[in-house]
Amino acid sequence: MTVEVDEGGEKYWVGGIAAKQQLTDKVSIGGSYINSDDPLNKEELASVNTVVKFNDKLKLVTEYAKNKAENPNSQPSDQINAEKLDAKDTEGDALRIELDYDDKKNIRAKAYYNDTDEGFVTGASPQTAGRTESGIEVTHTLNDKKTALKLEGVRTEDHTTEASRQGVQASIEQRLSQNIVGEIGVRYYKQDATAASRNTQAATDVVEITNDTIFNDDIINQSALNGVSNAEKDIEGTTARARLTARLPKLNNSLVFAEYEQDIEHSSRNATSIGGETALGSLGRLYARHDLINSLSGSYGLDDSEERQRTVIGFDATYMKDGKVYSEYRMRDAISAREAEAAIGLKNKWYVQKGLTLNTLFERVESLEGEKDSTATAAGVGVEYLANEKYKVSGRLEKRWGDTSDTLLASAGAAYRYSDEITLLAKDIYSQVDYDDGHRTINRFQLGAAYRDYDSNKLDMLAKLEYRLDDNATGNDPYQKDTVVWSWSGNYHPTRPLTLSGHYAGKYTEYDAQGIASDNTAHAVYARGLYDISERWDIGLQAGTYWNKQADDLSYLVGAEVGYSPMTNLWLSLGYNFMGFEDEDIAYDDTTIEGAYFRLRFKFDEDLFKREDSRKNKPLSARSTL
Repeated sequence: MTVEVDEGGEKYWVGGIAAKQQLTDKVSIGGSYINSDDPLNKEELASVNTVVKFNDKLKLVTEYAKNKAENPNSQPSDQINAEKLDAKDTEGDALRIELDYDDKKNIRAKAYYNDTDEGFVTGASPQTAGRTESGIEVTHTLNDKKTALKLEGVRTEDHTTEASRQGVQASIEQRLSQNIVGEIGVRYYKQDATAASRNTQAATDVVEITNDTIFNDDIINQSALNGVSNAEKDIEGTTARARLTARLPKLNNSLVFAEYEQDIEHSSRNATSIGGETALGSLGRLYARHDLINSLSGSYGLDDSEERQRTVIGFDATYMKDGKVYSEYRMRDAISAREAEAAIGLKNKWYVQKGLTLNTLFERVESLEGEKDSTATAAGVGVEYLANEKYKVSGRLEKRWGDTSDTLLASAGAAYRYSDEITLLAKDIYSQVDYDDGHRTINRFQLGAAYRDYDSNKLDMLAKLEYRLDDNATGNDPYQKDTVVWSWSGNYHPTRPLTLSGHYAGKYTEYDAQGIASDNTAHAVYARGLYDISERWDIGLQAGTYWNKQADDLSYLVGAEVGYSPMTNLWLSLGYNFMGFEDEDIAYDDTTIEGAYFRLRFKFDEDLFKREDSRKNKPLSARSTL
């Protein structure tokens, strides 16, 4: 398996580990560690957790995490605080405690407490920086689940401003008839004059009062986005709310709803929502919702100082086997149409005949108001031919037209099995991006031959010849780089526990920048020996050398590693190189760089999901011989 990522900048390590241990049938503990050495956003995150199942109804979850980051590149959703955190180095702790109860019949309840330091900024956690969130939820159903009693209490506090918001909501949900559901309730809210947050995290899950789900509950119960402005004084009040949801069997079994909330003491504080959806046969659905809110702080704080509107219109459908079409239109502050965007897409997979498939793609994103940079159209077509046992062919062509750039991406590959031992390979990937100030073209063409000793499986080899083009005609520093790479890799198993691996690669590069041309030649050769000391553990040694024409010097590689197999066909190895080298074209494997490295190997082939079949997946044995 090969993964390639090209985002520019320096190369860096990203790694992590997670473990879990079941101490008893009721108690388990776990932990994880994540490390990213990205020069633009170095980050470490460690956590420990425990789960205690008192019985089949009651469960306690606790988790503690510690984060350290440099110049965090987090999204706004990770920082919903009233005051945005700056880009300085951040470090902080986080704690989460949650108690869940579910009797599998009529009662569901949850109590939770989350606390995070201001410096706890990471995209790896759903919790946000600088906040304390706590709450309780209880739902009790009656009359064969035709009636539901719901109670919810929430409190949120912003560490940067020490402002808080709290609220309690109680409601009764009743199925009035087979097709109509009504809900009435009261809500108490209180918020400090200083803004407590940019948003309030959702607390209560949607309750299904019958086994028959009422279409799309997410659309019906969406909460409007909150403001972040400070108020002149604390906001406090009590509201009454009502919602009516109806299914219309004679109108395509559609669903409509209306919801209204009114502050009891302040007539100008209110919120109104209407919407609905209709099924498109077995293909999908069409839905819409509109909110008119006199609100400063959303669901738990109505105020007549700000009026906002929001409209959501969407459409998605699966109209054929392996085909899907989707569309959605979103608008905030609809009166001013400050920002709106529409997207439509279409994906198909066509079975032309046995072994021959055709894939098509079309997508359109339109910026209706505000910034225009997001407007783009993409179309693509792909083909796969897998019917012949001797050869496989695939190809794909995609084109994207955007406001800031146009992109063309093409790929093609072929594999021909010359014999049981030899397979011939060919692949080409072409990419061209046109900008306002120029273009960049990247092309990689590969020819290869693979050999495997079919009878004894002692020897396997892969030889490749590759041409790489990078023509960058953008900006003030255009360049063109042409590279030819030739390589050979092989594995030899003289005995079952012992594996000897060898690799050789060479390259010739021509580089032309601003009329100045240069060339370079380099070679790398290294070998590794691995020995299985048991069915789960192995040890290895590696050595090699590297020569670069421009440096006119030899570099050496010497290292050792230890490996562990947690499951069949998966190996995890940790090693250290006392000396090492690196080349972006022929020695880009991190296991050749000086210092510590982590290596993962996994056997991934057509027999992967037949690992229980001993004929396909034979277990290792330390006593295996010739």
